[in-house]
This record gives sequence, C-alpha cells and structure tokens, in this order.
Amino acid sequence: MKLRAKQFRVKEGEKLRLAKWPTEVSPFYKSKDDYEKCLRQHVEDLSSRQNLLYAHNRYALLII
Repeated sequence: MKLRAKQFRVKEGEKLRLAKWPTEVSPFYKSKDDYEKCLRQHVEDLSSRQNLLYAHNRYALLII
C-alpha cells in the first residue's frame, strides 16, 4: 500500500480551488479481507511505535 502524496501537494504560491481538487483516491486493497489484513498490520505497527514513545517518556505522536 503506497499513497502517492505528490497528487495532493500544492506548490508554494500556487492558487488552489478546492472545488476542482480530487477528493477520492483509488482503493489500496483488493477485497474486504485484504483491507482488514492491511488495517490490522498498520494498527500493530502504530501500537508498537506508540509504546516505544510512551516508554521513552520524552516525545509525542500526533496522527491526523
């Protein structure tokens, strides 16, 4: 799963009309089972990183 961030970037000084901006991306998964597997992997990865930061007691992680 890889998101092509370039398609969402706006160059500095460039005018942006949100009405013309795409609001949908193509799916990253082939089926519902594939999606759930991918989601489970990401949750596990995020959880382990969060535990690492919590144990360090110095940094925070904000995900939007």
